[in-house]
Amino acid sequence: MVVPAGGHLTPAPPDVKRSATIPVALGSSSDHVAEEAEAGQGAGAFGERLSRPEYHTCLSRHPRLSPAPFSPRVDGYHGPKSSGARLEAPVEERRDERLHITIEGNLIGLGPMRRDLVPTYQRWHNGVATARTYALPLPTTLEQEETLYAELTAASDKAFFTVYERLSWRAVGMTYLTDIDHRHRSAEFGVLIGEAVSRGKGYGTETATLMLDVAFTALGLHSVMLTVYEFNQAGRRAYEKAGFREVGRRRQSHWMGGHYWDEIMMDCLATEFTSPVLSRVFVPDASRA
Repeated sequence: MVVPAGGHLTPAPPDVKRSATIPVALGSSSDHVAEEAEAGQGAGAFGERLSRPEYHTCLSRHPRLSPAPFSPRVDGYHGPKSSGARLEAPVEERRDERLHITIEGNLIGLGPMRRDLVPTYQRWHNGVATARTYALPLPTTLEQEETLYAELTAASDKAFFTVYERLSWRAVGMTYLTDIDHRHRSAEFGVLIGEAVSRGKGYGTETATLMLDVAFTALGLHSVMLTVYEFNQAGRRAYEKAGFREVGRRRQSHWMGGHYWDEIMMDCLATEFTSPVLSRVFVPDASRA
């Protein structure tokens, strides 16, 4: 149910011959249990927005998005802190030469969404854990997913990315900014970690952090919000780690599991966020005098 935001982006070719290892903070499941519900929580599930078709469009090109992949080895960012074990993984050697990575943290990388992954996106959206947080947990056919993909690639006010696990460079989820308003400098954020085995590892928190960096540092936005259901305590804690905070509620607006639940609004302002990666890239060229 998602599509690429990046046909226009032309990332620099990956350095597939680099052999240096990069420390990857895997973290323990107990440290990151707060993300266990990110399979399709309120902020990241398309089903949450089925009644508002405009949420299913994306920014397929933006002149201020840098085409270069940003690496923690260059930029010094090492993702969310964790008391868990660290593993030396030659992740640069594992990157598929065909992948276009726009920005990297320590745990995950973000790149344009891909037509060949449409069946994978469909599988993620039809997962039970994902559907649990949909406004209407209806199945999505491959034909519907393909149609949506085509519609999203033609949109102009959204930015969609595929989330890749840096340890293996396999796609594990998707993330996006919707309703990007350059006049009011605002947008809405969402994330979906579709692979069940990839939840609880800090990927959702780091994805949120990198997307805030894109929103504030690359796009020049000032306010980014999300919505999440009250029962999704894991997702809420993950967003708080990334810098979001609760700003309001729509009370008892969602029925799930025999109970009514609040819909929670959270936001983050540019003045409350410190760029971990892009602040080292979006700077003036040095004088050659």
